[in-house]
Amino acid sequence: MSKVKKIKSNKKFGRRTFDFIKNKELKKLLQRDYTSAKTCLGNKLWKPCIILYGSIIEAILIEMLKGKRTFSEALESAYKNKVIPEQDYHKIHIVRDLRNYVHLHKELKEKKDINEYWARTFSDICESIIKKFKK
Repeated sequence: MSKVKKIKSNKKFGRRTFDFIKNKELKKLLQRDYTSAKTCLGNKLWKPCIILYGSIIEAILIEMLKGKRTFSEALESAYKNKVIPEQDYHKIHIVRDLRNYVHLHKELKEKKDINEYWARTFSDICESIIKKFKK
């Protein structure tokens, strides 16, 4: 039987306050998932990291860009209103696609590489969006 490696989960992976989010329940979920995403990144768990960061990015954009009900609407609005630069806009489209790899048949069919590059890219985009709204 193989040994299961213990996942490191300590404070060094970071926390965020998300003070710019008014919805207290959403703020708690964002804090929880942010900590989990950082933990996954630190432990080289690329797929859950990507899915969590994609979810965080989606939630922040939808919450902060009032009147937008879908990730796609919020993303378009964020780009048009210069909340995100063009390069991040295109990368976030990939975020939308890769986070759907929670569905294993999609991942199996499309055979895209889920790797450290994308996990770190999602982390960087997430941090950029958080900093934009914290102002």
